[in-house]
Amino acid sequence: MKAILTYHSIDDSGSPISVSPEAFRRHVAWFVSGATRVVSVADLLALPAGADAIAITFDDGFRNFGAVAAPLLIEHSLPTTLFVVTDAVGETNDWGGIAHAGVPTLALLDWKELVALAGAGIELGSHTRSHPHLPRLSSAAVADELIGSAERLKVETGKAPAGFAYPYGEVSDAVAVRTEAAYQ
Repeated sequence: MKAILTYHSIDDSGSPISVSPEAFRRHVAWFVSGATRVVSVADLLALPAGADAIAITFDDGFRNFGAVAAPLLIEHSLPTTLFVVTDAVGETNDWGGIAHAGVPTLALLDWKELVALAGAGIELGSHTRSHPHLPRLSSAAVADELIGSAERLKVETGKAPAGFAYPYGEVSDAVAVRTEAAYQ
């Protein structure tokens, strides 16, 4: 079975977007046990439907990714993609003042940290400029979120984004068409 494992925060808060550091260490032990193959998102998508492999991704770019998850993933050479909210880099996950039940306000990685992670083998992808609910935006605003984020990642890191992750997992047909055009 092919699967993408999506994480957000590695912390002890118990929030709906968090996995404890202890639990994450157990996940990594399973990843390296050989129970399944861990590949990049691009490689996973290229595999045939019946393949047995997973891809590891993290959304948002929380600082605890750099402190807790990345060292383990890098140590074990586990391909990982970190999807970054480019206009919030170095700030927090308040996403324009929109509160989310049970989700703590957490610090996000800065550009220096992101560049270092990319240099250590972590792939960086786009998670928009501001983490909006894309289906609620106009076509022009969606394009700005998608293209602006991709351009900023390229300017800051020297590399095109390694894909795109929809904020909140929300997508509509119109947003999907725009995304496909922006991230060919």
